[in-house]
Amino acid sequence: MSFPLASGDLLVMGGSCQRTWQHSVPKVAASGPRISVQFRHLYPGSPGMPRGGGDA
Repeated sequence: MSFPLASGDLLVMGGSCQRTWQHSVPKVAASGPRISVQFRHLYPGSPGMPRGGGDA
């Protein structure tokens, strides 16, 4: 399955989508800068959580 995205498009992968589907961004020649924005939920005590509960 493929979801071609245009400039300014947004794709939200919710629920179990990230665990049950392989996902990637193909390498393409870019005519300008690209950005990637990620939002993640971190729970106290999970790996990668800053010490002090995330008040950093």
